[in-house]
Amino acid sequence: MESEEYTGYIRCSNCGETYIVTGDDLYDEDATYHCSKCNTDIEVPFFMYCNHCEAIVGVEQGSLSNILLDVAGKAIQGFFKPASALSGLGRFFDDIPSANNWGVCKFCNTKYIRCPRCNTPVEVKPGTGDNDILYCPDCGQKMRQP
Repeated sequence: MESEEYTGYIRCSNCGETYIVTGDDLYDEDATYHCSKCNTDIEVPFFMYCNHCEAIVGVEQGSLSNILLDVAGKAIQGFFKPASALSGLGRFFDDIPSANNWGVCKFCNTKYIRCPRCNTPVEVKPGTGDNDILYCPDCGQKMRQP
């Protein structure tokens, strides 16, 4: 009996060119593809089924600049609202792990994180805060965003 062949899609964030990915490449973690149109690399930390796109897509790792902007925003918020800064510190002292990877679907901008226990992609709904607890639909692991 022949196994079902899945098709995934990646999109270059530089020029928007879309590429089809099949076979074992769909299971590669931290893969890098090359865009032949604009000659740049497309870094894909993982593939997942995007509920919004209704397709298997490769997400691109969130950029360091996004992380730095997020940290700066939290620092400013903590300055004006000290209570929110203190609640953010609480996450360093509890036993709920942070997800081990995250990325954004380049087709619909939906954010996904990966479960630290089973690596299942988990959608991060808009409005979810950094201190909000998310649950893996496969293994039930509690986690937070990285």
